[in-house]
Amino acid sequence: MCGECIVRVLAGEPDHRDDVLTTSTGAIEAVEQAEAAWLAALTKGEEAITSLMLEDSRAVHGPVGKIDDRENFAHFIWTRRHAFAKAEDLSITVRGTTAITTCLQKVHIVFDENLPPFPVQEAVTRVWEETAEGWRLAHLHQAERMPPA
Repeated sequence: MCGECIVRVLAGEPDHRDDVLTTSTGAIEAVEQAEAAWLAALTKGEEAITSLMLEDSRAVHGPVGKIDDRENFAHFIWTRRHAFAKAEDLSITVRGTTAITTCLQKVHIVFDENLPPFPVQEAVTRVWEETAEGWRLAHLHQAERMPPA
């Protein structure tokens, strides 16, 4: 975390022997479950979304340069109701009690009840913090590409 042990490797594979950079299978599985809960929450409503976020969470909407706190983000998402949400190419990095996930997130958004849901693909990075209640979202950055490729 401090960078003092960073050295150039000339040969072989380093044996780091450090608790900070060791990722347990249990932590990866717990973050995978948090990610699945997040995708489900997007289709359930504001309360489901905020329950998975830390009180001081921030969400960055990359394309429009908008930054929301937890309540404003949940309200924004729910006013563009998600009928479907799925993550592809999920990558998880765990360092101690912090996890960083990246994925391509596909969602179908209901803009108008009289029209079919609109598909959107987003490149998303989420930062999770481990709490006594489980993994909670601390930060989210999403960059939308409409419609998906």
